[in-house]
Amino acid sequence: MTAFEKKFGVYRPSLKRYAIEPYFLSLLNSLTYIGQVFGLLLGSYIARRWGRRMSFFVMCVWAWISAILLVTAQHKEQVLIGRILNFVYVGMELAVVPVTQSELVPARVRGFVVGTYQLGILVGALLISVSPRWLLLRNRPDDARANLELLRRGRFSEEEIEAEFQTLVASININVEKGSFKEIWQGNNLKRTLVCIGTNFFLQATGQSFTSKYGAVFVKDIGAIDPFVFKTINSVIIICAVLLAISLLIIGSLIQAGSLLAMGGLGTTDEPSKSAKIGITALTTVFAVGFNFGLGPVSHVITAELPSSRLRDITYATASTVAVVTSFAVTFSIPYLLYEPYAALEARVGFIFGSISFVAAIFAIFCVPECKNMTLEEIDYLFNENTPLLEFKKFKHGHIIPEEVIEENQRRDDKPELETKETV
Repeated sequence: MTAFEKKFGVYRPSLKRYAIEPYFLSLLNSLTYIGQVFGLLLGSYIARRWGRRMSFFVMCVWAWISAILLVTAQHKEQVLIGRILNFVYVGMELAVVPVTQSELVPARVRGFVVGTYQLGILVGALLISVSPRWLLLRNRPDDARANLELLRRGRFSEEEIEAEFQTLVASININVEKGSFKEIWQGNNLKRTLVCIGTNFFLQATGQSFTSKYGAVFVKDIGAIDPFVFKTINSVIIICAVLLAISLLIIGSLIQAGSLLAMGGLGTTDEPSKSAKIGITALTTVFAVGFNFGLGPVSHVITAELPSSRLRDITYATASTVAVVTSFAVTFSIPYLLYEPYAALEARVGFIFGSISFVAAIFAIFCVPECKNMTLEEIDYLFNENTPLLEFKKFKHGHIIPEEVIEENQRRDDKPELETKETV
């Protein structure tokens, strides 16, 4: 960090060292979302047109190109352009990885796998299988059946695999046309879309950029602990949080709110003591743990599993766009909230994001349905039946879709005619 500050920063007598100017710090972390929105739309288009596997390969090649531009940067402008191009890859990743995982894995482990998708993207690009649902929508039932068996063989019996396949076909046969953007705002799809959008709004509005983008800079300015040590400890704790507590959305939001409000309280004095500075630094880590207990991983799970099969890609792209736009606004604003000669709130910024985190907890309690262990087809069925969101928890996997629906599908031909229509 020190070398980067000397190269691209200015000397600040008050700190007696080089530091990045707030305006450049803001642009460095916020302009990236221009590239992310473009990547989100590009990845979604490639996935619908040529399949999600092709999106994986394209985004990996793109990552190499942007990385070369960044490591050779000699001027601020080159750094900014390199960051924008690099986040095209991040947008493509966001468009295809969680959705693909949600369709490939069994219902009982979907939350864990989708929530930890960042841990193995490169390996996944090489080994990823084509989604059976995608193949069914392309009128390729034989390939879909073979891929499902490949994904489930060894852990599921032939009867369980066949039952899951018949459930897939039954769900898709209800309405196999690909949906349009307009449809996500109509009927029971509106409820799904608003839950996904609300989740993605709070994902960024609660201030995760504060620790992920500016955490090391903020801790260095406080001076309580070496920023490299802080970043290392933070990363290890965050990974453990993601792996050990993947679905605690409400608890995670409350941890965020409590830690941020406490941080704001410690920052109300003009000259915080050494112990107060250590407390603020520790609360920064607690906030990150809360975020990665809940909103961080669970937002991807919710956005990938709630939309209908016909509208999953479009809904996910729409909700993710809201997340990116919100993240841009928050990330751009934080340096101006933290430092002089602007708002200079410093740790008191916790009051702002802590209050939003409390609202996020209320949203999680009353607006997010419990879909634990349910298949995507069962979630579809409950929404199509206009089941109230708070009553989802009353239903159990295997006892949701009526037997007559599955039996009707089993009487169909082995190769059902699935007519498809491309998304408008």
